[in-house]
Amino acid sequence: MQSYELDIKLDKYGNVDTGYYIAQAKEMRSDVLFSASRNLFERIGNIHNNFKRQRNSFNSTRSFGTV
Repeated sequence: MQSYELDIKLDKYGNVDTGYYIAQAKEMRSDVLFSASRNLFERIGNIHNNFKRQRNSFNSTRSFGTV
């Protein structure tokens, strides 16, 4: 069986330092939102590039079924 010891940051009055933990949570949330938005914009960019590539490869003067 394993046991874990947690170090909880306390303020000068001996209470849990909620300001410290709130600041940590905001930083973590900011990192996650940045990563998620970057991934979203990369996917949108890839979709846009695929549409552009398809549009450029289509030739409207091509005769279908004839050489």
